[in-house]
Amino acid sequence: MGRSYFVEESIQNYLLSLSNNFNQKHVTGILIGQTSTARDFIIQAIQTPPKEEPFQNPSKKKGFHLDETDEEWITEHARQVSRMLTGGLAILGVFLIVPPTLSKEASNMLRRLVFAVDKSVTAGRLWKLSEEEVYDRVTVQMCSETKKVNCRTFDVKDPLSSPKPADWKYQNGVSSTWPLLQCNVEVDLRLPVIASFVEHDLNKNIMNGLKNWALKMEKCYYLINGQMRDPDKEILEVHKKNSRASAHRECFSIQLLVPLMQDDQGDCMAMVQECSKNIILKGVVHCKAYIHSNKPTVADAVRALKRDLLDTISIRYEMLFEDVFSSNEDERGKGQKIDHALPQRVFVQASSSDILSCDYIFRDETFIEVKERFKEMFDCEVSEDKVDLLQETVSVPAVCPDVEICQEHSSMVLGKNVEKQKTAGVALAIGVALLALAASFFYFSD
Repeated sequence: MGRSYFVEESIQNYLLSLSNNFNQKHVTGILIGQTSTARDFIIQAIQTPPKEEPFQNPSKKKGFHLDETDEEWITEHARQVSRMLTGGLAILGVFLIVPPTLSKEASNMLRRLVFAVDKSVTAGRLWKLSEEEVYDRVTVQMCSETKKVNCRTFDVKDPLSSPKPADWKYQNGVSSTWPLLQCNVEVDLRLPVIASFVEHDLNKNIMNGLKNWALKMEKCYYLINGQMRDPDKEILEVHKKNSRASAHRECFSIQLLVPLMQDDQGDCMAMVQECSKNIILKGVVHCKAYIHSNKPTVADAVRALKRDLLDTISIRYEMLFEDVFSSNEDERGKGQKIDHALPQRVFVQASSSDILSCDYIFRDETFIEVKERFKEMFDCEVSEDKVDLLQETVSVPAVCPDVEICQEHSSMVLGKNVEKQKTAGVALAIGVALLALAASFFYFSD
């Protein structure tokens, strides 16, 4: 028996609208949602933005084949959208709207696209799916004339997997009761760059450092609403007795706790190496994650939030690397410290539900840039009241003697008495202001 997909009802109207206004050779797009062991959920469909094509004399145009589809353009759109998703959400597949004349070609095209998109969105990620998680990805083919939908899945872990039929069921309010998890995470990450690394290997060196940090974060402890919870228990278990609880979205405040000292059984392999640079990421980031309401466990929910943390750090680093490292070559001096503000994360309601997506803006960007990106990437208009620019804002904190804040560099330094603790909470109390994450680059002299 194939998988079952419960699809937000508004997606049916969206796909019908695309097919009714069908004036192209075909329409491609991506499907966003969440998987679970028993069933999967699709909460948003987004068409691939049109690509400007060079002018061609209509008299010289030939018949179109799906093999001519720009696969690179489609996968790049999927990669960009995946960076704008909050925790727990993922691109679960692709859709294709074609006329009856191209229906036979569509199956092969969808197979290529679903594997290419999955490869694109998972490349460079700091985490991997576990063996017990779902690797099936969905393809949806719609006929532009009959409106018939054909739904199949592929196991992206197996390049030779055969398509399997799947159920495609529309339902209203699919994500309306999904619990929301939130936390503020203090980051103080130091990434030494080995002197023997040549310049073009700098990115690889830094990514290795981020992966080591990611392993540490995946193993950290957590508190849910200030309490320890059994990871195998359902996260909504405490609310089951309240009959009204299922009618609205539950919110959970999470604290992530990182051991400061290594386990006694752990081996310490110290190594002394000459470093040419020291990259420091400092500040506080805000993380959000949604988890389906189909009996999710505490472990499922916290894992989604941790992955959101890993994603938001790696995405910001990638954006900084693209923006700074390629353009500031002449500014790098030995013995010099250079500070850069990493992009600020903003949250946006970009669908008919209240599930939030996100964007990243540099200091010189405003709501206008956010609106334009969501119009292109999400195929939707976003009003200013749907954008939250304040979750990561530099401001004066309440009294907190353990924290010293230097607003000039948007950095944060913990007080000395924190070192006495065996475990440090990297989620700050409400009284502590959020700072834009910053990166410092120290270039050592010979």
